[in-house]
Amino acid sequence: MFLKAKLFCIALPLFLLTWTANTLFAQPPKAPPGKAARDYEKMANEAGAVNGAIWRYRLEPLNQREGQNQELRGGFRVADLKFYQAEEPGGEMSKLIGQSKPDLKTKTTIAEFETLRGFNIMKEPKDLKGKAQLKFIDRLNMEGTFIGSDGLMWKMSAKRVRE
Repeated sequence: MFLKAKLFCIALPLFLLTWTANTLFAQPPKAPPGKAARDYEKMANEAGAVNGAIWRYRLEPLNQREGQNQELRGGFRVADLKFYQAEEPGGEMSKLIGQSKPDLKTKTTIAEFETLRGFNIMKEPKDLKGKAQLKFIDRLNMEGTFIGSDGLMWKMSAKRVRE
């Protein structure tokens, strides 16, 4: 009887110490990725590798003229300091539309576009020609001013969405 009591006195504190350590320092179970994460991963796998990086941009007019006061959105691919867009919406981004001249000291770039296609809220396309002076906010975001060949000024923001 004395031996059983001795074992119980030794085993109980060891059990409590082990249980407490496992409870306090255990890693929480990993939750399965959300639907959005699974959808993005599926899209990336189906699309295959991309030469360069895909950027989405938004242009907001700074000086508004009649009929030209709508925000435009679109996308382009950047590879080797050159910009590309698709010939047709939804196609492969292989048409050369411009080039970039970066300044690494100031973290800015001058982007010259020959035909930058954007879409308004009604999904109507509009082709623009002009220059943009963009500053890197971080490695995924740029902001600056786009000046069209027609003299219109736009606030331009771009976000890298894929590499």
